[in-house]
Amino acid sequence: MHGGDGEPAIGAGITLPIGPLRLGDVADNRKAAAEAIDEAIGNAAVLRGAAGRALYLVGGAWRAIARLHMEQTRYPLHIIHDYTIARRPAEAFLDIIGGQSRRSLERIASISRKRLETVPLAALILRRLIASGRPDAIVFSAFGLREGYAYGLLPKPRREDPLIAGCIAVAASQSRLHSDGDRLAAWTAPLFPALGERERRLHRAACWLSDIAWTEHPDYRAEQAFTRSLRMPVPAIGHAERVFVASVLHARYGGAPDDPIKAPTRPLIDDRAAGEARSLGLALRLAYTLCGGALELLDEVALVREGDSLILDVRGGETLFAGEAVQRRLDALGRALGLATKSRRPVLA
Repeated sequence: MHGGDGEPAIGAGITLPIGPLRLGDVADNRKAAAEAIDEAIGNAAVLRGAAGRALYLVGGAWRAIARLHMEQTRYPLHIIHDYTIARRPAEAFLDIIGGQSRRSLERIASISRKRLETVPLAALILRRLIASGRPDAIVFSAFGLREGYAYGLLPKPRREDPLIAGCIAVAASQSRLHSDGDRLAAWTAPLFPALGERERRLHRAACWLSDIAWTEHPDYRAEQAFTRSLRMPVPAIGHAERVFVASVLHARYGGAPDDPIKAPTRPLIDDRAAGEARSLGLALRLAYTLCGGALELLDEVALVREGDSLILDVRGGETLFAGEAVQRRLDALGRALGLATKSRRPVLA
């Protein structure tokens, strides 16, 4: 829910006495713990509005449960933030974890002993909450109330998109001077006319990161760019979105579509997103071939979609934008988009 000024609106909330520490006295008695939890949540009207929505979890005990689930399912991306489990699989997993001893859990997870002591009880609490609220999914947060409170204290003009702000900061430290992701996003935008706000945001993020591997050995740039962007420490990005951005950068640095490094995370995005990511990456590869990192040169050349054709529109007619490498990369982009390619130059008098 959002307020009229676009800021998230915080509705009515309650505090329930069912935290793992609060219930520590009955932790060894599963029946008594379950009864205490059910009694506390029985009159919690706020839970009746949870059905069909996502339940967001903030706290160390929940993060430990996420880690356990990642290990149990061999999840390919070990990033807690935005890790999501659908309700039915979550229920089955919590039933198992809730019945385990700390000793049993120690054999399957690298979690501190102190935290493991609370995990079975936390699993029981969460299981009962899910049964009562019936959310569609549970979503784990790596951040806490402190970070949200601090963000809320910022003046509104300074509340930038955390993802874009993070990518700009990464670009400032790892890219060449005068990097400009917004210029690149505008240059590639004509290729993707039907994108929504969410997709354009990801394109913008990828464009800001598109030069972060320029100091790497050419043979390893695709691999390094993929891994680095996949694991970058920025907020406000989901796991599928991380894979999308990483796939863009992999293609931007000439990575092959079937590169084994992409295989573990490939199931996290669908075929449409994977194709879009590769097309954007190839467009960025063409852009850097044309300008050599001097992005202002892109003002002299444009990509245009006309019917079934992709046209490289050279406005000034300079030979700078000609050559075998340019044509090869234009053709690769055309194949990815399913378009025929050609270059168009002004007729000189």
